[in-house]
Amino acid sequence: PTAVACDGNYLYVTDSGRNDIQKINLTNLACEVIGEEGNGNSQFMSPTDIKLLGSNMYIADSENSRMQIISKTGVFGSQQKPDVSGMNINFLGISMNADKDSLYIVDSVDCTISKFDVYGKFEKKIGSKGSGLGQLLNPSDVLVDKEDNIWVADTGNKRLVMFPSDGSGAKSFGSGGSGVGQFRSPQRLACDSQGNILVADAVNNSVMKFDKSGKYLYTIGQSELNQPFGLVVDSSDNLYVCDAGNHRVCKYDSNNQFEGWFGLASGQEAGGWHEASESTKGSSGSAPCQFKSPLYLDIDSNDALYVLDYGNKKIQKLDTKNTGTLGGHICSVEVGEDMFGIAVDDKDCFFITTESFVRKYVPAP
Repeated sequence: PTAVACDGNYLYVTDSGRNDIQKINLTNLACEVIGEEGNGNSQFMSPTDIKLLGSNMYIADSENSRMQIISKTGVFGSQQKPDVSGMNINFLGISMNADKDSLYIVDSVDCTISKFDVYGKFEKKIGSKGSGLGQLLNPSDVLVDKEDNIWVADTGNKRLVMFPSDGSGAKSFGSGGSGVGQFRSPQRLACDSQGNILVADAVNNSVMKFDKSGKYLYTIGQSELNQPFGLVVDSSDNLYVCDAGNHRVCKYDSNNQFEGWFGLASGQEAGGWHEASESTKGSSGSAPCQFKSPLYLDIDSNDALYVLDYGNKKIQKLDTKNTGTLGGHICSVEVGEDMFGIAVDDKDCFFITTESFVRKYVPAP
């Protein structure tokens, strides 16, 4: 079972193993099965979520890439699929808004940001291809801040772009170069509790911090990082950075000081946590808390870290508060294909982007 909903009289359970919906009478515990495996009407392939509204069930039919609307008595009503007509799809970075009810995804070929609801319904595009104000060129990442402003790593134009929540009135910050507040390859974005924006530059080998008005504040990591990509901030404003060239994940405290890193140290056999004072270097590996070109990160409400381990084609989950054994490794999810972005929702489900799809994974029961 992956999700449950209740209307007071019946319990409705999505069973992704059996590919059906089980309706349980709360009075006598009698069970009725709705649907079966398949891709037709009232058929499912890995149903992952369910919501009740009026007399209907709204079911996320994950591997069929659709939402089905079926009455509580089991009568098929309709289905909705993502409307991607006219989109030149090549999905990269992904972000959720503060309310966790919308997904914003970079389409790097179309050079736009696509907005979807969490059931996959396409809502709108933001931006267009080009180098003018409000335009994007080969964007790599998107971040939605607490005020629902939409920040984009505009990699091809070597700048940072901010759109208000309605997508109009864009502003841009930075220019090409290696100086203060300049970019050569801005790749990934994060936001701290003060609303400051952090930008990983994979060619300048650093992370730059800007305030929410776009004013440059600070540069982090020039002595440690080699091709930084994904980054995320925890509830205490500690910063975690995918140090892809060194096959590790680095941690900086709220004062921008380097604390240490997760990964496999050269000459060692087991991955784990390494203090900054250790004179060790990172090495690639495939076991728990070992990485091969980690590219992207996100974090959940318990400050557990989700590492997109690009070279190993899997997601690794780490407990940042208990790093004693294997760097706090909790579990790994084998995906088996190239991934380009990750976002975690408020139920600890995570979404990943592949070249042409967005996939949702739910915690094991």
